[in-house]
Amino acid sequence: MSWSSSDSSSDSGYYSERIRCRPCGRDFKQREHLETHLLNSNKHHYCLRCSEDFDTHSDLIDHKNESWSHHRCPLCTFDGEEDYDLTSHIDRAHYRCGLDDCGRILSTAPGRDMHRRAVHLYCTAHSRFFKNEDNLKQHMQSALHVVPNFPCIMPSCDFKTVDQSAMILHLEAGQCPSGVTRSSVASYFLDNDYNRIVTNPYGPRHFECKACNKDFNHMSGLAQHLKHGSCGALKDDSFRIAYNDLISGLYAPDVNS
Repeated sequence: MSWSSSDSSSDSGYYSERIRCRPCGRDFKQREHLETHLLNSNKHHYCLRCSEDFDTHSDLIDHKNESWSHHRCPLCTFDGEEDYDLTSHIDRAHYRCGLDDCGRILSTAPGRDMHRRAVHLYCTAHSRFFKNEDNLKQHMQSALHVVPNFPCIMPSCDFKTVDQSAMILHLEAGQCPSGVTRSSVASYFLDNDYNRIVTNPYGPRHFECKACNKDFNHMSGLAQHLKHGSCGALKDDSFRIAYNDLISGLYAPDVNS
């Protein structure tokens, strides 16, 4: 400890506490003044957070690097009080990737974005990280990235979606002026899918991908599955033609009956 407290008489006759820096022989009326002295004097190597004075500057640096009270940045002089402070500082000031436990540090923000896009499942436009490729692919094919230009198949509707599967979802949601509902869409496919390429009327779920045997409660779910192409069903020309022909029949007047 480099200081001590003592009493001295003031001009008014009252006693006031003095704080003395013993190595320097200087007295201070307030602790804040003493701390300013300790921090600025080249005779001291003082850690304000721990209230400890060290013999050399090297000892002070070692203390800050090793103490649990300090969270120093390895790239600059930043010293956070909590681990979160250090993490936030590195992410903000040094452009650390930070995705999926990646600790790579880039020199610029655009460089970090390029790294994230190249190495991780990341959408730069919306600053979003995805856990798997299917989720990223679905996001990139959504209305956030694709201009809706696929028209509703119903003549009385001017609504446009991003693709065929979204159009089926639009019909199932009951938003179409034609009056088509989820029930009428399901009835149409069950009644008109004579070769059972997408339906299974005897299963617990009536819509089924024949390529991977995955079943769905609604046609829109199967359409989304086929669109993402994970099973490759639409790569089969005969299936794709039959599937598109089946969907094109949705505009028939008796669909919403």
